[in-house]
Amino acid sequence: MPREIPPPQLVVFGAGGHAKVVADIAHLTGTRVVAFVDLVDPDRSGEIFMGAPIATDWETAIARLDARTRPVL
Repeated sequence: MPREIPPPQLVVFGAGGHAKVVADIAHLTGTRVVAFVDLVDPDRSGEIFMGAPIATDWETAIARLDARTRPVL
């Protein structure tokens, strides 16, 4: 039985208007946004934005990637 390959994953830098556009394009291409990174506002940590959590540091965002697929950063 073939192994199921998860969809490509994306970590988006930012969590505002341009990030929404990037997330929409990712969705249309079958890419899954696993996190947004907001280095400006630490109070947004864990907030859900466009269906994915906001991380306030790169380490937290990268930890959300599935090791079985190649990430798009």
